[in-house]
Amino acid sequence: LLMLMMLGTREGRTPEQVEREKKNPHSMSIIERIEASIRNYILLKTLLSVLTAAAVCVTMALIGVRLYKVWTVLTLILNFIPNVGSMIAIVLPLPIIAVDNDLSTLEKIAGFCIPALIQAYVGNVLEPTLFGKSLNLTAISVFVGLVLWASLWGIPGAILSVPLLGATKIILDQTDYPLAKRVLFLMREDNTIEELIE
Repeated sequence: LLMLMMLGTREGRTPEQVEREKKNPHSMSIIERIEASIRNYILLKTLLSVLTAAAVCVTMALIGVRLYKVWTVLTLILNFIPNVGSMIAIVLPLPIIAVDNDLSTLEKIAGFCIPALIQAYVGNVLEPTLFGKSLNLTAISVFVGLVLWASLWGIPGAILSVPLLGATKIILDQTDYPLAKRVLFLMREDNTIEELIE
């Protein structure tokens, strides 16, 4: 939350500078581009995580799953970990749902399948649509970044893996070195998309 507040405010920028940066993102310095990219990612990811958690909460509450508030909070937090977090959020309530004698078999199936479908829709349809042009990262580069940063910093590294990968991509884009350009080519989903921050 503190990180979101710090990213949301930036001292020393006039409204004219903000408007100029929106019209011409290439006039921004590398640090400003990294900051804008990270801010965009965190704000969109937070919004999607809240919407996903709210949908899971309503679904589980209507079905009558025990501890649905706990699963909601875990869904909210785990959605910040790319790829793996949503799978963990789907599997965690499964033992509680399976042993709950108050739920019918149909309710148990719905208590597992509906949140899984919500997570699948958000992760495979909504996120790629919203993040597509601004991130422009291949799935394998996101996975490699997740493994690398999680192995170095644990859970905080897993959560920060995509913003750090985005910052790395911007730095490599500004580096005039053949190896940097090759790595950048491997990281980008679509190499024809110009690196513009909306």
